Amino acid sequence: MQLYRFGDFELDISDESLRRDGVKLPLNRRMFQVLCLLIERQGELIGKNEFFETVWKGDFVEDNNLTVTVTALRKVLGDDAKRSRFIENIPRKGYRFVGEITKSSTDATAEPLQDERTDSALISEQPTIRFLGRPIAIGVAVTMIVLVSIVSFGHKTFWPASGSLARPIDSLAVLPFADAATESEYLADGLTEGIISDISSLKRLRVIDRNSAFRYRKLPADLSQVGRDLNVRAILTGRIERHGDSIIVSVEMFDPERNAPIWQHEFRGTSHDLFAIQQEISGSITKSVLSDTAGIDMRRLSKRPTNDREAYDLYLKGRFYWNKRSNPEILKSIEMFRAAIDRDPTFSRAYTGLADAYTLGNLSGISNEEKIALSRGAAQKALEIDDTIGEAYASLAINKCYYDWNFPGAESDYRKAVDLSPNDATAHHWYAEFLSMQGRFDESYAEYEKALALDPLSMAIRTDLAFARYYARDYDKAIDLLIQAKHIEPNYRLTYTFLMFAYREKGMFFEAADAYEQAKKAQYSPSERSGKGFNKVMRHIAEIKKQGSSLDAERYWRAELEFEDDPSPIYKAVTHINLGEADKAFEYLEQAFKARYSGMVWLKVSPEFDRIRSDPRFSDLLKRVGFDPS
Repeated sequence: MQLYRFGDFELDISDESLRRDGVKLPLNRRMFQVLCLLIERQGELIGKNEFFETVWKGDFVEDNNLTVTVTALRKVLGDDAKRSRFIENIPRKGYRFVGEITKSSTDATAEPLQDERTDSALISEQPTIRFLGRPIAIGVAVTMIVLVSIVSFGHKTFWPASGSLARPIDSLAVLPFADAATESEYLADGLTEGIISDISSLKRLRVIDRNSAFRYRKLPADLSQVGRDLNVRAILTGRIERHGDSIIVSVEMFDPERNAPIWQHEFRGTSHDLFAIQQEISGSITKSVLSDTAGIDMRRLSKRPTNDREAYDLYLKGRFYWNKRSNPEILKSIEMFRAAIDRDPTFSRAYTGLADAYTLGNLSGISNEEKIALSRGAAQKALEIDDTIGEAYASLAINKCYYDWNFPGAESDYRKAVDLSPNDATAHHWYAEFLSMQGRFDESYAEYEKALALDPLSMAIRTDLAFARYYARDYDKAIDLLIQAKHIEPNYRLTYTFLMFAYREKGMFFEAADAYEQAKKAQYSPSERSGKGFNKVMRHIAEIKKQGSSLDAERYWRAELEFEDDPSPIYKAVTHINLGEADKAFEYLEQAFKARYSGMVWLKVSPEFDRIRSDPRFSDLLKRVGFDPS
């Protein structure tokens, strides 16, 4: 037995295995042979031609085959290409092994690095797929069907993983594709988002939402942990390489349970036809993870959003800026979306992006009503062009709910949204929120769970689920969920705001004041805490908390009334309700109604109004907002 030890690893030549702390790691034959050659020639620079002659032995091979194999090796070894511990790349020259090695042998005769059988003998034992005249060996246990084709703009190459899948792929995370050219980062992001959008229409595949997937912009070494974090069966990663106007996208699907690649494809084209590459990648994913594609509209996957290349480029830039979520970037995204529409007035996705930007953006010089009208108009225009865009229906639904108080119309659009875009976490989230405000809590919880399964790292979904429990008067469960959320992301403001609400309803006013203090600390950055606003709030909280055991409902709400941190008429109404001043509360509720205050949609379920719920004036108000008071 001949062994090579480096770092925590042990390479056993006799059984072609690599172990770490005694645990066998996944290596296919090419990876093993490349690693052997590097270790046998430790410190020596080995060029690509020598790799091809030694490892591939005359098979049809492309330059990128070696890059993909070394990349896969680095993943297994946890090696960083920029700070190499083991495999160092010398650009345009080759690779060398730079780690320290200890060699040992327990047998008099060391086993050869290469299997004595020829490649053709090895291949003859396995089923093969013929591709461009090259036989590609595929493990007998591999059960999935893989699309291997030649397309008009280039071709893909398939490198099989060793072993078989433990379970079918029913869930997938597409992590942000890497691109060495930082100035065109928006293209890599756009390609990633486009793939997510394409395959999200597949009802039999759970696809992780962009919000959670893009938390892994810097690809972690341990993809198995990512799989556990996101609860997925497979992870898709990719890298874009440019050579002049040509573009190569190397894509790998990874099995986090087995800690091994499932397949690797290479897609070639030009930077002017990025959408064609996106189509091919999405089609490959669909046909490889779903053994039966019956009932799937493949035309929808291949449908071009626009034939204008510049319009598509502007749209990608718009999405890139919109995802920054800061107001200056959102305003910039509006410019990009408008420019895309100027280039192609039939570009439906650009109108959807514009609707999203109007919804989130703070536009100076126009009223909130005008901003809502702009968002609604853009969403409606998108659906006039293409009525299969689920996101546009979700955008219309939230406007109908919060601003029109048209609850039947909102539910109809929400249902269309989740049916057309079953993997849209936002659509499920908003629909869950709608069901909660209607008092349909069991349905709401189910939708929240669907949203969390698609976007498991979303604090907004997690805390809103807890608040649904609050509206259902299950305060202990709400508090439990919010405390769990606090441990996940300690600086998320709404966690503490919702805790304050729950503690107040339980009569735990000191804890409510403490949660309020934490919410304000999360709201104000350290540099802002020296300002008058923050100090005023902190003095108010200190006055409440210093009352200690004598702090009761009367003292708490009287202090809140005097402070008036929240000027909204609904909050003033809540304060007067808790002070037993119903007439004053209804005055403020009427103000909120006349102003069409969006918070009125929670009247039916908010526990803050339980003390006046039997008052005929409240039943009348519910009817006017659009609820059935029964």
